[in-house]
Amino acid sequence: MKRLDLNLASVPIRNRKFFFALLALLVILTLIFVGEGTNIYLTYKSNHREIESNLDRVEKQIREVQRIEKKYSSSIEKLEKENKEIVEMINNLILKKSFPLIGFLTSLEQSLPERSYVFSLAPSVNEGGEVSVRFRVVSESVEDLLRLVDNLKERGFQEIKVLGEERNSEGLILSEITLKY
Repeated sequence: MKRLDLNLASVPIRNRKFFFALLALLVILTLIFVGEGTNIYLTYKSNHREIESNLDRVEKQIREVQRIEKKYSSSIEKLEKENKEIVEMINNLILKKSFPLIGFLTSLEQSLPERSYVFSLAPSVNEGGEVSVRFRVVSESVEDLLRLVDNLKERGFQEIKVLGEERNSEGLILSEITLKY
């Protein structure tokens, strides 16, 4: 039977090789981990610097854009103040041109009694965008005139006023009416 030698120190050279190999393996692994760690650190540090420089550049651009925006905003406000009257005048002209004349005339025509007709018509646009209309109508009788006023109210016309009426030589009633459309 072979003797089992449990004393590792009994063969010191063989023990030393094993521990040196183990130590060398640990040193190599440590160097690999340190190398990889350093590589990762340097890579991310470089990326971090690049990101910070990009952020600084973006912040400078934002400040520049804000400065330009303030400059243009003040220029716009100045121009608005200088041109306010012209713009209001042009808007009023556009509003006058955009008066829905066809719809108004259709409603007015449907409101007229059978034997009445419009003699003259003058629409005007107020500053608030309200349309006032002044027109003259020819009717055969006062009943026709009253029927016209009632029909205008039914169609949604507001502030209807009969300003005056007179009979002409043929016996027809000429009336002047104002209303808001």
